[in-house]
Amino acid sequence: MKINVNNPAENVLTHGVSEEHINTAVEKSGYPLQTMVAIKLQSDLPDFFVTEEKGYTDRDGITRRSMDVFAYKQFVNEGDTLMYTPCLAMYIGQWTFFNC
Repeated sequence: MKINVNNPAENVLTHGVSEEHINTAVEKSGYPLQTMVAIKLQSDLPDFFVTEEKGYTDRDGITRRSMDVFAYKQFVNEGDTLMYTPCLAMYIGQWTFFNC
């Protein structure tokens, strides 16, 4: 495992947790697929802004959550003054909604 000299001393794997354990957990998680989807969207839709782990506030107005992959495209130039800004937003995760 690579160790950076600037890494805080308390930021190390605890006894019994190996790099292999971490790699296995990450492979079983959705992160590799999430990253592949984000890269594919960015390459196929270069006009879209694509980000992973986009934070948002839940409907209750209190709970913070994150979206796996979020992509959107505005259909007007920045600085244009409109009452509503037309855009297309895609969320890829447990459910889908459109919101700009």
